[in-house]
Formats: sequence, C-alpha cells, structure tokens
Amino acid sequence: RPVRAMPTRRTDYEMHGESRTRLYRVWQNIHKRCTCETDEKFERYGGRGITMCDSWSNSFVAFRDWAYATGYDANAPVGECTIDRIDNSKGYYPENCRWVNRIVQQNNRLLNHLLTIDGEAKTIAEWCRISGKTFSQIYGRLRRGWEAKDAVFKPIDQRFSNAKS
Repeated sequence: RPVRAMPTRRTDYEMHGESRTRLYRVWQNIHKRCTCETDEKFERYGGRGITMCDSWSNSFVAFRDWAYATGYDANAPVGECTIDRIDNSKGYYPENCRWVNRIVQQNNRLLNHLLTIDGEAKTIAEWCRISGKTFSQIYGRLRRGWEAKDAVFKPIDQRFSNAKS
C-alpha cells in the first residue's frame, strides 16, 4: 500500500493573505491576551474574564469583515485607529468594540479617575484639554482639597506663576 502524505494545515497567510498586516496583528494580540495564560497581559484580560467572541476567535476573516464595516482604516497613522472596548468589564465582540484614536482609548481606561462637574463626568486629562490647565495644576488643586469645578476652572493666580504676560 502506498503511504499517504498527511494533509498539511494551510497557514493563515495562505488562507487570507493578510497575516502580515496591522489588522491581523490587532486580532492576534486580542486573541493572545484573552486566551494565552503565558501572555504578559493575560492577567488584565483573560485572567479577569475578558473574552473574544467565538466568531472572531475562530476566524480572522470574520473580525476583518467587521473591522472594515465599522470604520477600520488600514492607512491611518499609528494611534489614530485603535480597537477599544466600550465597556471595559465586557469582552471583545461586535457590540462592545469600536475604532477610536489613542486619546479616546486612554480616556476609557479602567483605572482612570473621573471628575464630575455639573453632572458631566470626564477624566482629568479631558478637563485639561477643556480648561487649558495642566494635569499637575488640576491634580495639585484636588490634592489640596479644592472642589472639582474650582480646580478645573478657577484662573491661575499670575502672582505665583512663572508665566509671562
């Protein structure tokens, strides 16, 4: 009897030709941090129950199709089109993910401290962009016991500032 050659598994590159793309690396990194216990980020993702939906986990092509349908831009500069989970306590699945820039993503971090002013909750970094103050100015005022609205919006006393008029 002739010996039959074992079928070879087709590589990802042979299946879809995109294993060298940035989007494939995004998919691969999500998959690793959610499923691979030896991944350095597993504890913050898979280790606390963050999963990747089955359709994405089993198929890069399904993830790719969702990505392009929801605004992924392969030509965007690094940091301008990153995947973000809308609710950080939930996993990676179509209804909980979006493409955003790095600023939006950083404002959606689990450990951010939110300040609520007039019913509007924002991170200190967001309040800095709105008020024109630095993080250290606002944070320093908060540490000294200032109310959030004053810490963000009260003018800097120019007598104690190094700023030139």
